[in-house]
Amino acid sequence: MTLSASVFVLQHLHVHDSGDECWKMIGIYASRGAAEEAAVRLAKQSGFQDHPGIIDDPVHAVDESGFYIDEYRINEDHWTDGYVTV
Repeated sequence: MTLSASVFVLQHLHVHDSGDECWKMIGIYASRGAAEEAAVRLAKQSGFQDHPGIIDDPVHAVDESGFYIDEYRINEDHWTDGYVTV
């Protein structure tokens, strides 16, 4: 059995006062460390500096805005439940 490789997706979320969410796809990295390094670099730039943190636990985060790093295994389905339309 071979292990599947993973990639790490770095995104930034800014939740506006109105509740609207603005997601920015930053990049895809071969390691979590590389994604974290990118977040640190970008955290100094305009806009990102307002919400520079990496959100590790979104359920308990005081502020939802910030950087998110998600691991995705390659060659696997990541949305398997279908969806509902209204």
